[in-house]
This record gives sequence, structure tokens and C-alpha cells, in this order.
Amino acid sequence: MSPEIVTAIIAGAVGLITGALGSLVAPWVNWGVEKLRKKRESRASLISTWHAVIADPNFDRGLMLEHPTYGTLKPLLSERAIKQLHRPQNNIIITQGMDNISYADLSLLQGEIARVEREWGLV
Repeated sequence: MSPEIVTAIIAGAVGLITGALGSLVAPWVNWGVEKLRKKRESRASLISTWHAVIADPNFDRGLMLEHPTYGTLKPLLSERAIKQLHRPQNNIIITQGMDNISYADLSLLQGEIARVEREWGLV
């Protein structure tokens, strides 16, 4: 066999193999990128929802604990935050503005959400 024919056969085989590998690897890589994009979008949506809940001017710890999105936030909270938020309800009635306890709960949640946001690489 002449060297030109051997070179042509090797070039064809290499082209066939790389084409086959490319057609198998490209969709897999694309799926991985799409998966990461969806995960990032989902996390950003959760962060936005949590921010919206605590941005309510009538913020109340009890309403937060009963909100449907709290279930997604609770596993990400620190032990200290969970203990503070799940302490027994106080029977003191405050008629004007946000009391210091509500402000402490709000500050705690803002800090926890910011921490999660940093950990997820969304900031």
C-alpha cells in the first residue's frame, strides 16, 4: 500500500472517531450547562421570593413561619436563626411601628438570606 493511501485511511478514521465523539460529547456538555443555568435561575427566584416576603412593611415572624416559601429557606438557616425564629410567641401587643423584637427577626432573616445568596454565588 502506498503511503498516500495509508495517510488517507488514517485521516478518515481519525475524522470519523472525532466526529462520533463530538456528536456524543456536545449534547452532554450542553445538558450540563443548561442544568447549571436552570439551577441558578431557580435559586435566584427563591432569593427574590424570600426578599419579597421580608420586605412587607407589616413583617411578622409568625407570618414568615407560615409562608409557603419558608419551607425552602428553613433547611438553609443556621441553628441560631432557627432557634430565634421558633421561640415561643410573645403575648405583648404593640400598636405602632415595628418593635425591637420584630426588627431583630427581620435583621436576622436579612443576614441569613444574604449568606445563602453569597454561598450560592448569586452576589
